[in-house]
Parts: sequence; structure tokens; C-alpha cells
Amino acid sequence: MRYRLTFPSIGLSGVCRRAGDFAHRAMVAMGHVLAFASLLLMAPLCWGEEPPASPEMLVKRFYTTYFETRPSGLPTEAELKILSPYFTSQLTALFVSARKYQADYRKQHPDDKPPLIEGDLFSSLFEGPTGFEVGPVTRIGQRYRVSVAFSYVDPQDPKSVFRWKDAVIVERQGVGFVIEDFEFLGNWPFKTGDRLSEVLKNLK
Repeated sequence: MRYRLTFPSIGLSGVCRRAGDFAHRAMVAMGHVLAFASLLLMAPLCWGEEPPASPEMLVKRFYTTYFETRPSGLPTEAELKILSPYFTSQLTALFVSARKYQADYRKQHPDDKPPLIEGDLFSSLFEGPTGFEVGPVTRIGQRYRVSVAFSYVDPQDPKSVFRWKDAVIVERQGVGFVIEDFEFLGNWPFKTGDRLSEVLKNLK
């Protein structure tokens, strides 16, 4: 089964909106550390339904939400509130640190374009996919590697479809699953990197 940009909106529950508002106020009032803690505490409330019962379901839900949110570059505060329930605490912490670095860079170099200000960070392709299909799952120790087949339709030439595969690394957390990392398997020059965690850690 394939998934494209014509998904119906699933929206956020009232609980999740309140959780996001709390995290935003924490970010403004007390900085990144408290905001990060609030994201972790509120994340389980933001599913709006039962936690994902399988790695495949988690990845399907994530990319459904991704297509609704469509972040470019590092997720904004509002986008990270929506996406962080799908991530491990470690991956969320990397995003928070990267956002702080980006903000500091803006202040120090106001005339320069800060790093990771644009482009897709959840697939190999800079433009990002327009469709996806969750593929086979391989268990590696205590983790799961979920293959994802992506497609990109050129808006200037709808008959031109570019296809590739990436992978999502998933681990079990409680009764559900969370995303530990993203593997970028596209084989072309000028790719952002091989893993999202490395891209965020090496931000300089």
C-alpha cells in the first residue's frame, strides 16, 4: 500500500495542544533544558490513540505526520512538539541542541545562512519525498530496521518520478516503539549525511 500527500488530516488532540503550549512557554521562560524535559514528559500524551503496536505502524504514523507538518531544515519549535513523540529522548535532545546551535549561529553571523536551515532531514533527498511505502522489517538485536521506499514527483513534470530507499531504526519503549535514528541510503553526491544522528552531532 502506498501513501501520498493526499492524506486526510488527523490533527492533534486537545491534550497534545496543551502539552505543546506548555513546552513553548517553558522554552521562552526558562530555556532549552526545561523545554526538552517538558517534551519528554508530555510526549506519551500526544499520541491521541494507542501507542504503535509494531515498528511498521510507528514509521507509517511518523511519515503521515511528517507529510502534514512538512518541516524544511531543522524543525521549528512548533514542528518539534509534533514530531518528538515519535523519537527517543536521545534523538529529541540532539534536535534541541542543534536548534540552540543554529540560533547562536544566527546571532553571531547575522549576514550568513545558518546550517540546516533548509532541505529535508528525514530522507536522503534534499527536496524530500512526495510519497512513501513502508517495506520489510529486519530485527537487529534489540532494534528494528524498517525499510522505506520513497518517491518524488517533480511538480514541473508530474510524469517524472524519482525513487529510492532509506531506513528507520526503531527501538521498543514501554508498550510501544520509538525512532532512534534515520539511515540515508541514497547513492548520490552532496547528500546531507549517512545518518540523521551524525548530521545533528556534527553540526558546526
